[in-house]
Amino acid sequence: MTASWRDLPSTPLANKIERDMLMTQCAALKTPATHSWIAGRVATMLAQYFTGNVPEQMVEAIADDWNQELKGLPAWAVSMAVRWWMGAGNKHRHRKPLPGDIAERAHFEMWRVRHAERAVANFDKYGSELPPYMR
Repeated sequence: MTASWRDLPSTPLANKIERDMLMTQCAALKTPATHSWIAGRVATMLAQYFTGNVPEQMVEAIADDWNQELKGLPAWAVSMAVRWWMGAGNKHRHRKPLPGDIAERAHFEMWRVRHAERAVANFDKYGSELPPYMR
């Protein structure tokens, strides 16, 4: 969805219709992942690392730790964070990630949404003409 967005930090929104469409898209992109989706995604990721025999109670506690850290984050951002963690661009990919590692990256992945929300806030404050110091 964000691929169609233009360079929002340097180009003001043209009108209220554009502003409202962008806010609707941001809201959709910020929809939190469900508890069961997080549990499934984390289980899939961690299964790629050696785990040995882990008691069921410990698995449930680990899942709760992950859910506490990732709740409120959208599924797409968590997925991108997991793919980044396991990808060639991450020098720590050989280690099991901690919940905070994935949460930190998921927050980073949401940068386009933050830029869009800032563009909306600027439109609400200044209209379609940004002050010279913001251009």
